Order: sequence, then structure tokens, then C-alpha cells
Amino acid sequence: MMWIHPFMDGNGRTGRLFTDQYLKAAGFEGYGLWSMSRGFARNVSAYYEMLGAADHPRKGELDGRGELSDSGLLRWTRFFAETALDQLQYFSAQLEPERLSERIDIYFEMRSRRALSDSEGQTLPELRIEARDVYKTLLYQGDQQRADIQARLGVGERTTRSLLSQMAKEGLITLDGRKPVSLNLSRHSIEFLFPSLW
Repeated sequence: MMWIHPFMDGNGRTGRLFTDQYLKAAGFEGYGLWSMSRGFARNVSAYYEMLGAADHPRKGELDGRGELSDSGLLRWTRFFAETALDQLQYFSAQLEPERLSERIDIYFEMRSRRALSDSEGQTLPELRIEARDVYKTLLYQGDQQRADIQARLGVGERTTRSLLSQMAKEGLITLDGRKPVSLNLSRHSIEFLFPSLW
């Protein structure tokens, strides 16, 4: 689609959207945790250079049969494949269980000591260290009932309710009525847990 440019404007955006949806529909396991759009955004100049190369008129009789360059399309295709591989490697490393667990431990240890600041330099409020256990349980075992979380922590209902409320307020978890507690990525934690994500 990006090669034939069917629209006057928005071919790149449409092509990236189409690419993301196609890869998701094709059943690539884990797609959605990683995306081509992130990879393209990390190297915008190369992205435009390769798109431009795919748009060049063919260079002589040996450069394809149509009006556009096959060698340019090959460069674009190679760039696309290398970007996909880079994104898979990045997210595989970020989601490697032992390293992710270490980053979670450090994040919640620092939060329990009020040693982390937000993007504006404001110190984040103290968060009980038990929040780490809640977070890891939700990450590794999935959604949990409040009573199960309380039993796992071995604390009172009031303490559990207060902790879960603070975690929900900060976007670390989702509390929705009587539904099980579910994991979330907060704007404060995402940069720490997944460095260089943007």
C-alpha cells in the first residue's frame, strides 16, 4: 500500500495502520505488545529514506518490470524486516521474566522509600511494599479477587482496601466494582519498567 500511494495524503499513516492490523490478523503471537509503528518512529529518517527509495523510478532494464524500482522495494522490505526483528528483540528482552521482576522489585522498593519522582520532578507518594506483591501476583497469575489478595498479603481488609485504592488511583491496577482486580501500566511506572519504550 505504501508503495503504490493510493491517496493524495495520509499514505504513511494508512499504511502503518494497515500493517499493524494485518500483522495482528495474521496471528503473530504477541503482536500488540510490540508494533511496527514504534520501530518506524524510532528511526524516522531511515523510514522516510526507505519509503522514498521504494518510490524511485526503476533504474534501467534490470531493475524490475514496472515503473518503480525493484531494488528500492527490496531496500524497503529489508528495512521492514529488520525493524520487526528489532522490535521483537527489544520486547523479548523487556519481558524476560527475571529482568522484569528485578525492575518491578526496584520500582516498588524505591516507591516504598519515596525515592522516585514523576516527569515534573515531584516526589511520588509512598506506596507500601506490599504493592509489589500485588503487582507481581497480577502479572504472573492474572486477575485476582480482593479477598484472595488480602489472604496472600496477610493483612487486614482495611489495609488491603487502602492499598488497592492507592494503586488504582495511580493507575497500577484497575478496580471495577465487584470484578476481579486487574493489572495496569501507570504513566509513572511504564518508563521505569520498560525503559526506552518511546
